[in-house]
Amino acid sequence: MAHGTDGLSRGATDQGVMAGLPFMSFVSLHQDALDRQGPSLLNWVLSWLSGPGNTLVLTPEDWFVKGHQHPTCIWNPAPAAADVALEQMALSIHKRPRHMHFILVPCMLTSRWWKYLGKVCTLCFTVPLGSDIWYSSHFEPLIVGLYLPLSRHKPWTLRGTPLLERVERLLHEMPATYPRSGRVVLHELLLQAKSLEAMPTSMVRTMLYPN
Repeated sequence: MAHGTDGLSRGATDQGVMAGLPFMSFVSLHQDALDRQGPSLLNWVLSWLSGPGNTLVLTPEDWFVKGHQHPTCIWNPAPAAADVALEQMALSIHKRPRHMHFILVPCMLTSRWWKYLGKVCTLCFTVPLGSDIWYSSHFEPLIVGLYLPLSRHKPWTLRGTPLLERVERLLHEMPATYPRSGRVVLHELLLQAKSLEAMPTSMVRTMLYPN
């Protein structure tokens, strides 16, 4: 409707692109999520980690070197370059599987990177439109992916465990207008994943697979 296609079918020629607005302002394949949303989105992500700490927000130039070296990285590609970012993220994980990564991608051009995202990340979820961290004016939701470091305990990764399935369910039920409520869930997940490394293997198994 904002683009003007809907009105054009009814003879309206003074809306959206027909009124002279740039076509790419409605399909921002070249803009990353942080450029589009601003500091509110970054602050939300950093709140999972209790502040900036040792977290590095990567630029495209950083993908090929710093993204392979830094222990905690936020990847923030534009949709048109998400496949390249994910390829480099996968290489970084292969080299240093005990590092942590987050990736933010607006939900466009998903045919180029969606399947890869699911293979690389431990957890993926969607931030819907209409909140103070992702405005309705972006037209498409935001996809967030997390890679949690490999554990020294069997089964080595949280993927597929009841613990992670519970987190996925809670995030799926996150209110569309108030996704900040997911901050507590994600913060607890990161703390719990870290605490598991200091526990005996028998205790870890009980926590991941409760009866």
